[in-house]
Amino acid sequence: QEVSGEISISSTDGIGTGDVSISSGMASDQKSGTIYLASGSASQAGSINLNVGSSHSHATAGGDVFLRSGSAYGSESVGGTIFLQSGKSESSASGGVVIDSHEALSSGQSGDISISTGDAKHSGSIHLHTGLSSEEKAGSIVLNTGLSETSPGGAVSLLSGSTSSDRGGDINLLSGHGASRGGSIKLIAGSDSSASDDVKTGGDVSVTGGNSKNGDGGFVHIIGGSTESGNGGNIAFSSGHSKSFSSGSVQISSADGSVDGSSSSGSIFISTGKSYDTTTKGGSVAIRTGESINGQGGSITLSVNDGAILDGGTVKIEAGATLGHAAK
Repeated sequence: QEVSGEISISSTDGIGTGDVSISSGMASDQKSGTIYLASGSASQAGSINLNVGSSHSHATAGGDVFLRSGSAYGSESVGGTIFLQSGKSESSASGGVVIDSHEALSSGQSGDISISTGDAKHSGSIHLHTGLSSEEKAGSIVLNTGLSETSPGGAVSLLSGSTSSDRGGDINLLSGHGASRGGSIKLIAGSDSSASDDVKTGGDVSVTGGNSKNGDGGFVHIIGGSTESGNGGNIAFSSGHSKSFSSGSVQISSADGSVDGSSSSGSIFISTGKSYDTTTKGGSVAIRTGESINGQGGSITLSVNDGAILDGGTVKIEAGATLGHAAK
């Protein structure tokens, strides 16, 4: 059999060309007709291309492509849905879905991609999730900004919604559950990738509670995981290692009080939890300096500051009391 012929539907060229409209008729009572755009099945199936013309005049935009589902005006009716779905494969991987703005051909900026739900009394949600995997590792979700050759790299911002009458929206970062162990959550700042010997620094990680105008500032909670039969999760604060200089310091301090409000600075409490085991001691607090292999060992200093007007601070070291045995 020979190859079938092409069908071309177009308006005539001119100073301003005419429109081409393909539509099904309006139905007064029943469902209106559907429009099908499909290429035929073959050893290599044909594609469907929706292309708008280029614009050649100065300061004019290229033509737009609108994909808009139907509206619904009944009391319990729902607007139409738009499906973008790749083709399946019986023996290999299914096709991908690519949403991409074109590169800028000169010094301009490439186009933005915006995904948003419409305004409503209860606005819709946005779900990003990968498919279920029956045997291999499930697919990942990667949010990655572009590389910049001369300026700072692009930022990734996760912002929850604000409100004028209630509390702001939460941001939850949850790893997956597992039969052997749960998934981890890692917050890692970027490394200095410069090849030069100039002094550079790695990126910082900042965790800050929210500010408040009239109430208390927001808390920062760092809590190890709980368990029913094993030991609870640990919390470790450790400074960075250095091959050539001193390791980093660990500083725990409260903020200064307000001079204008004549307020005091916050306190620092270091304490272990209560123990209900009758066979072991309660948790201990150990403060020790590191061993020095070649030099002098580190010191421990407990000092309180002077009082500019009132008495200086006090240092108290008290042993615990007991109700059951003689105190030691």
